[in-house]
Amino acid sequence: MKSTSFFESPKSWSKRKHRLLGKYLPPFSAKVGSKSPLIYCVDGFAGKAKYDDNQPGSPLLIAQIPDKCAAWQKPVYLKLINVEDDLTNYSSLRHITQSWETKGVITNLQGEFGDLVPTVISQIRTAPALFFIDPFGPTSVKFAHLRPILERSQRATELIINFDADGLRRIGDTMHSRAVVPGLLT
Repeated sequence: MKSTSFFESPKSWSKRKHRLLGKYLPPFSAKVGSKSPLIYCVDGFAGKAKYDDNQPGSPLLIAQIPDKCAAWQKPVYLKLINVEDDLTNYSSLRHITQSWETKGVITNLQGEFGDLVPTVISQIRTAPALFFIDPFGPTSVKFAHLRPILERSQRATELIINFDADGLRRIGDTMHSRAVVPGLLT
């Protein structure tokens, strides 16, 4: 699937992931917020924040949650960090989330998630964090990119990771084919 058609409207799997995130992040914030009033949510593959049909993407859905958390009896301050590599998508992301960025609720970073993990870790320091890692198709995210996240001294670090099983299978089949018939795909 080309990225242009991906952003026309959310597919059923995207809707399920967004529902999961929307149902998980508030209770996570409430539970973790009882110990630490500042929490981060990192969207490692933010996209352009909104689909072409104006339905919200993950950055826009997540951006609605901090106001709710701040209004709780015991307020929790949820800050969001969006990472997006594609310049066109990043420009849209910045434009759509500008009001939250101005309020200091959102930080948008342009670049590859794996390259920006050290920057993200330095920004969130020891605060609890939820990482939403949902790449578009097979990507170059390596477990080495996740290691600094998993090795944080903050125990309240959680990851929601989407692995594209079909994409991984195709890559594995291609690698197997090259091993069986050298030069076939070169």
